[in-house]
Amino acid sequence: MRSIHVNQLSQHFITRKRGLEAYKKLYRHLNLGPIVLNLNDVDMISYSFLDEIILMASKTSKLDKIVFCANSNALTDKLARISGVRNYHINIVTSNNNSTKIRPKNFSCRQAIFADSK
Repeated sequence: MRSIHVNQLSQHFITRKRGLEAYKKLYRHLNLGPIVLNLNDVDMISYSFLDEIILMASKTSKLDKIVFCANSNALTDKLARISGVRNYHINIVTSNNNSTKIRPKNFSCRQAIFADSK
């Protein structure tokens, strides 16, 4: 399976807009077959960036063709939360080269924050 590093798709990994731009580049590669998307060795990848890539992959029926390579707990936690919120099956491979579907993690707000007035 071919591998591509996320920094080949974008220089910034923070917003949905950047996630969409990255997915458009990734989509060209996905048309050639499955891909391992390496998320490692990047200082910060936001939840929004990852969610947009996953959302677009699902909308274009390509999510099953992506295996996310994530060696950190922070990255696997973000992927698990997205899986739980979106109810998607997300394929991952970790540092010990185990390929699996990530276990969805339910996202819950610890305390609702509402402003009664300004």
